[in-house]
Amino acid sequence: YLNGNEVPRKWLSTGRRRISPKTLSQHGYHHSIWDLLPLYCCVESGEQLIDRCSCGTLLTWKTNALTICGNPLCRVDLRDISPPCVSADELDKIQFLGGLFSQEDRRRRAATLRIPKFFSDLSTSDLLELIVFLGVARADPVGLKARKRRSSLCNGNFASWETSDLVGGIEVLLGFPKTFEELLDLTISRAADRPGRGSLSKYLGGIVELTEPK
Repeated sequence: YLNGNEVPRKWLSTGRRRISPKTLSQHGYHHSIWDLLPLYCCVESGEQLIDRCSCGTLLTWKTNALTICGNPLCRVDLRDISPPCVSADELDKIQFLGGLFSQEDRRRRAATLRIPKFFSDLSTSDLLELIVFLGVARADPVGLKARKRRSSLCNGNFASWETSDLVGGIEVLLGFPKTFEELLDLTISRAADRPGRGSLSKYLGGIVELTEPK
């Protein structure tokens, strides 16, 4: 669970810490939403979340103080690190996800109001999984690696996942049905790049692959 919302267990980083130096400096505590693996930046500052010190030492709960690198030869103040930030437009989309998992009722209500009526009955966990599904489909309209990539993500391996994937999935969700129709058109237009003939997979590619049972 994350702030009272069910989340796939493998989608939470518990052993390795990820932080936003700027937000940590401003508030002085670890934000639980930083543990959400599909999220690569802070929903407040827009900073890319870091999981290691500038010296290369991994950030963990066992070997690091809240703000200081655990490497005795380094001891850098993690709040002084300046990772890159996402664009203002990307942050606007990502803050929708931050709102869904917010501890503040006001922010949760504001995020809920942005959900298209078609998806209004879905749980926060289901919405997150849908965003990831849509992000994979949008990033790979040919879809030759869609099933393999989804399997990897479902198992908590987000090494191939990027902020643009998350933003793309959120854009398709929030703009439904228009944005989903655009995704379908894009996928269909790449049918010639997929093997086979006459099948639904040939026609719809990764969307079919991604909707099959895990």
